[in-house]
Amino acid sequence: MGGNAFKATLPDASFPRMRPALYNELKQRVAASLQTVYTSVAVPHEAPGKLDFGDIDFVVCHPRDGLNPEMLRVALGAQHIIAIGNVSNLAIPLRDKDSFCQVDIHVCDDIDDWQRTFFFLSYGDLSMILGLMARALDLSLGRHGLKLARPLPTSPQLAFMLSSSVPNILDFFGLSMDRWQQGFSSEADIFSWLSTSRLYNPAKLLRCEATNTSGSRTRDARPMYQRFLVYAQRHEAPCPQLPSALEAINVFGKRSLHDALLHVAAAKKHVQSVFTGKLVQAWTGVSGMPVRFVMDETKRRLGGEGIMHTVAGISIDTLQPEGIPAMHLTLRVWESAMAEMSADQVKTLVMEVKLELEAEGKLDFDWRAAKQKRASQRSSDTQGLA
Repeated sequence: MGGNAFKATLPDASFPRMRPALYNELKQRVAASLQTVYTSVAVPHEAPGKLDFGDIDFVVCHPRDGLNPEMLRVALGAQHIIAIGNVSNLAIPLRDKDSFCQVDIHVCDDIDDWQRTFFFLSYGDLSMILGLMARALDLSLGRHGLKLARPLPTSPQLAFMLSSSVPNILDFFGLSMDRWQQGFSSEADIFSWLSTSRLYNPAKLLRCEATNTSGSRTRDARPMYQRFLVYAQRHEAPCPQLPSALEAINVFGKRSLHDALLHVAAAKKHVQSVFTGKLVQAWTGVSGMPVRFVMDETKRRLGGEGIMHTVAGISIDTLQPEGIPAMHLTLRVWESAMAEMSADQVKTLVMEVKLELEAEGKLDFDWRAAKQKRASQRSSDTQGLA
């Protein structure tokens, strides 16, 4: 039911469900108004066979310079607007007193985002059903694209995106984008199209749905989604061998990036477990600044702070990380070397370094001189500011 966004703002107002004639009239009128403030405007395809509508969704992109929520409210003749994140909800007055139509405007970052959002908001619960098919492969499908369902064990954990291209994603599913673009005249047409997917394995889909407790209340409230589950129960099909998540990684050309991320993550985790200031202090008996001296010299002997350009036989420079922070693909030369060493080997090396530095008198630390040097530096900085 539309109007849910305005329960607090317009508690006594009515947001009646709209018959198709009123819905289409308002859709055309609002679309014309939106085109004066956005370059790209579209209404997602409605679920076929709907008899009435609770609200109207629009997908927009490329706003006019300087556009703000108040300008948008005025342009659409809305009485109220709620703008949070990339979605704006507007209450547009109807002819009846104190009655409104809720219009939801999804603002996209660019034309690619606009096209994806248009797809995922079209045909009712279709995207939710596609999400079930993805989940059966341990993948996750959403507005931003297809990704692994579980984040990679990096620090911090990282979502691994496979593709943001709808045509490529549908191709992986074994579904025809051309057929989708032709449109569907009935829910049965949509379900029939879905059943042509190489991921259509009713037994697997139903098991996946039964074991997925997250968001079950939301799915229970989606009638088209529930009818698809009934369809799957009644329309068994030869159960093909479903592709694995690893096959998906290969299909989308992300294997090298995936392996490099895992290699770097594993190397850093190992290093952090065998080479810490606390361990060095316990092994050597030194404390304070000499701990740093021992650690720095150990790193130097293992190759130093230079950046590795190849990890696990993969050239980092040839990868296209697509927004992945550089830290997840950055491995120092010393880290790479230490990743191949056991804890005992690291301890042995640290003890050798400590004994050699001690013999050379390099572990002696003059705290008084260091304190005077810091005080002198602060004084110089203060004079420079003056």
